[in-house]
Amino acid sequence: MNKAPIYVWRAVWYVLRVAVVVGLVILIFVVAFNTAMNLGSIYIMATEGMELRADVVLGTASADELTNYFTGEWIESDPLVQSSPYADFKISSYNYTARLTSMSAWAWSSTGTVTITERVGAISGSSTSGETDASGNAVRPPAWEERTYELTMQKDENGRWWIASVEVTETGTETSPSPTPAA
Repeated sequence: MNKAPIYVWRAVWYVLRVAVVVGLVILIFVVAFNTAMNLGSIYIMATEGMELRADVVLGTASADELTNYFTGEWIESDPLVQSSPYADFKISSYNYTARLTSMSAWAWSSTGTVTITERVGAISGSSTSGETDASGNAVRPPAWEERTYELTMQKDENGRWWIASVEVTETGTETSPSPTPAA
């Protein structure tokens, strides 16, 4: 009896099993790498974009710069950008913090979501109209309400991520502004 066909069959079967395992390992690494790349891009776009949005709302940056992070449709519909409660103030300083609590985007997807909590505190500034309150003190800028947002991210055909929508999911306590020092 000739055992050569049995050894050939075993060798072929071994090579196929090894090739499948190696292929699966490579596939897992490619998916993990692309997912990490997407999440890294989303993290940068979300944190920098939301900080720039706060700058625009507070009047320390131009709304034109938002086009580097947000879709045009969303910029036109953002109520804080279109009608800022800080329009009548010259903001001199503030503290901005953003905390991401979750992100999701798969390697093969063109959409992702980010949950981010934004807080702006220690807002210092003065009224541009020189208004005073009933006791004769300069009117202070309004407090910024802490909010948690869910951002929807979209990837365009060139692989660039954009913030397509920002929805408020939770509002927190308002942070009180710091008094503006007297001149």
